[in-house]
Amino acid sequence: MSLQQSEVRDVAQARQQAAAAIEKQVGATRELYDYNRALVEAFWPEISGFHVAWLARVASDLGLDVLLGEVIWYQGRPYVTIKGLTRLLNRHPQFDNFELEPASTDLRAAMRVAREEEQVWVCRLWRKDRTRHAIGYGRATPEDTSV
Repeated sequence: MSLQQSEVRDVAQARQQAAAAIEKQVGATRELYDYNRALVEAFWPEISGFHVAWLARVASDLGLDVLLGEVIWYQGRPYVTIKGLTRLLNRHPQFDNFELEPASTDLRAAMRVAREEEQVWVCRLWRKDRTRHAIGYGRATPEDTSV
């Protein structure tokens, strides 16, 4: 067996052990984890057992649902979508509101957005216990958003 095959085997074993460790730690969210795991296996059959466990664990720990598109597998890792973030925000007792709008032409120029088709968004978030809102920016190319 070549060194490269040995390294691949070692990585596969490490991933199996990590998946088993994730399974062991699930605890109180077991029912939600099992539900999300079954969905992950159905939607992303090409990903490894470790990645299935990872995605199901993230969804379960956050109390999100893979079927509702709140957590997806994207660019090699679990990704909480806007739907998932909105659900998390609405659960927080201090959450008050948010506004999401496309960036202005001036802001796009300041961020050096070269391509017209690139999306840039501004989000303002209010909390009940704060006097000022928080501002966040999001940017995505068409390649990032294509399925």
